[in-house]
Amino acid sequence: MQELFDTCQAHRYNPPPMTSHHQRLPQHIDPFRLAYSGQSLRGIIPLRQLPRLSPLLTDSQGEVEIVLEFSVDPAGVPILTGHIQAELHLVCQRCTENMTWPVRSDFCLGLVSSEASVEGLPERYEPYLVASVPVCLQDIIEDELLLVFPQIPKHDLTECPARSYLSTDSDEHQVNEPDTHQPFAGLSDLIKND
Repeated sequence: MQELFDTCQAHRYNPPPMTSHHQRLPQHIDPFRLAYSGQSLRGIIPLRQLPRLSPLLTDSQGEVEIVLEFSVDPAGVPILTGHIQAELHLVCQRCTENMTWPVRSDFCLGLVSSEASVEGLPERYEPYLVASVPVCLQDIIEDELLLVFPQIPKHDLTECPARSYLSTDSDEHQVNEPDTHQPFAGLSDLIKND
């Protein structure tokens, strides 16, 4: 099912630069066909439409800006080169306050149709297995966002409201000093006396 693409055109599709009015993105794509025809996609996806990412956010308002270039490299490998950017609203795990985490991520996927094809893929490409066509475009974008999502979201230390509660260098030095107190040291003497 093709939704927004004219399959009769063989020339490269060159959309205008991103502005406040983005092109409408298709929901489903055939990444191989787009690669062999050298097409590009630019647009936005609302964060609220990403069901695996949304529960991790404090606010799912906002959107992901997307630039995708489909092509075939000189070795004949179909590839997807992309750039995504978004502002994600998370909870800082240090102070439990809301924080904004900017995402600016570039990726390059080697499109493969089987797991056996992954082994022959050049290392510069992250393999993307296309199990069946069409592929849901927002799944590709959501996968890339989840890959760059911080394991433990935290404000920069200079901006974190909890920075005043953190230990100073002298406190850390005291904590890192070895504990010389040995509560069971006298136990060996008692055992020897028996």
